[in-house]
Amino acid sequence: MAREKATIVKSKRPHESCGGTQSVAEYSDGGWYCFKCNEHGKVEMAEEMTPKAPPIETSQVVAPLPLRAWRGVTESTFKRYGVTFSSRGGVTQLSYNYGQGASKVRTLAEKKFSFVGRAGKKLELYGQRHFQPGGKYVTITEGELDAMSLYQAFGQDYAVVSLVDGADAAVEDCQRNYQFLDSFENVVIAFDSDKPGQEAASKVAKLFVGKSRIVKLDEKYKDSNGYLEAGATTALTKAWWAAEPYRLEAVTNADTLWEEAKAPAVPPLFVFGQIELNDMTDGVRPGEVVVLTAGTGIGKSSYARELVDHILLTTTGFKIGMLMLEESPSTTIKRQIAVRLRKRIYKRDVVVTDEELEKGFKEVTKDGRLEIYSQLKVTSPDEIITTLTYMIKALGCKVLVLDHISIVVSGSDEDNERKVIDKFMTQLRALTEATGSAVIAIIHLTRQQGSSHEEGGRIMLSHLRGSGGVAQLSDIIIALERDSQGGGSMDTLVRVLKNRWIGDLGPACTIRYVPQYGVSVYVGGCDKAPPIDTAEPL
Repeated sequence: MAREKATIVKSKRPHESCGGTQSVAEYSDGGWYCFKCNEHGKVEMAEEMTPKAPPIETSQVVAPLPLRAWRGVTESTFKRYGVTFSSRGGVTQLSYNYGQGASKVRTLAEKKFSFVGRAGKKLELYGQRHFQPGGKYVTITEGELDAMSLYQAFGQDYAVVSLVDGADAAVEDCQRNYQFLDSFENVVIAFDSDKPGQEAASKVAKLFVGKSRIVKLDEKYKDSNGYLEAGATTALTKAWWAAEPYRLEAVTNADTLWEEAKAPAVPPLFVFGQIELNDMTDGVRPGEVVVLTAGTGIGKSSYARELVDHILLTTTGFKIGMLMLEESPSTTIKRQIAVRLRKRIYKRDVVVTDEELEKGFKEVTKDGRLEIYSQLKVTSPDEIITTLTYMIKALGCKVLVLDHISIVVSGSDEDNERKVIDKFMTQLRALTEATGSAVIAIIHLTRQQGSSHEEGGRIMLSHLRGSGGVAQLSDIIIALERDSQGGGSMDTLVRVLKNRWIGDLGPACTIRYVPQYGVSVYVGGCDKAPPIDTAEPL
């Protein structure tokens, strides 16, 4: 079709017949031509080729309405925050203008919300666009109406903004607009009085520690707008001014601790069998970890058994749990009876009658106070923590003996062992503090140059096997020092290496192992102590 004399007057018109969106051109001679399907005709027919927009339904028509007061908020406050009213399909709605082409639309009657424009997660806080950064106070509320209510109650003196997406997204909203909020001297948080609101308030307050305050709103009003609707603006402003600076829960002002200060000293769960050791430590209190150490063959396990027997004889009520990880339950109970009878009944040449054995058994197991761990194979430190937790919470054990920490972490290389011991000691300390129990844990020593620990070498904190976690997290550390290789004295020096509660350190007393009895006996104070290698400084 020749178009030599005609010129294009309109182009890029749609053609419904072939689906072309910009394929029709109109010419000055009154014709039209589709470059996609080659169809042509008169211009008056081209209108038929153009898709017509569907008729607008009445329910979709949005008609603006004049501003009016609503729920206590005045027309002037609505105007200040850029609120508009409208009617859509006969339903009255208002629009909270967030700026940058975004609004949140709310129906008045049914309280339904929808965003127009950008998504809420990209927006400024509501009202932020109306206030300059900086100044003395900025208050954050949960909802738009709450922000306007508080702003109105204060006579428009301070900046008040609200979250975009409510309490659930409070931290995200405030982090996104952190620079604006942090520009003010004080960040006041006036969220709803319900649990979600107060939990969100604490989380937001942590973002601005040092300048944040949390308003405690009365539950009968719930939020700022509730005060305004009830005509309680004075109560609202009083609650706002009463907001105290937010403090981290981990920090307590000293003047609130009078009751704790005048409380009597915490009584011990148990005391030791040696008077000087008790004078130095004042016994062992709930929540404490006691570490017992010595060279190989000095008698760590024996001392622990004697301490268990002493606790059974001098206390009542609570149970004792024994986790002797290098021996079977039958060995543990036999050796514990031996301590009570003062006879080494585990030796074949020691004579003991059935009556004696039964008497010792009944005394040791009286009232079911002794619980013994019965599994020799230790799979992991976590398994031991689980077992200790069970023995404390389910069985009622208040004192537990763990022999020994070193086997709990055995199989690890040196660097990893340190990390494992650190973690284990942290878990152990947390468990005792949370449950008010006490743990007596045995740990081995590392080999040192000079006099060995088996030859009476002096023990120091740095000699404990593993990392510094044992020394840091223990409350009391007791070392037993004796020359077990010289064939001479059986006297052992009891030394306190750490004493968190009282602080006294150094030699405490001397005990002597008596082979015919299979137990140690008290000898006396430090003046009767055996000679100990003192080449290393304390």
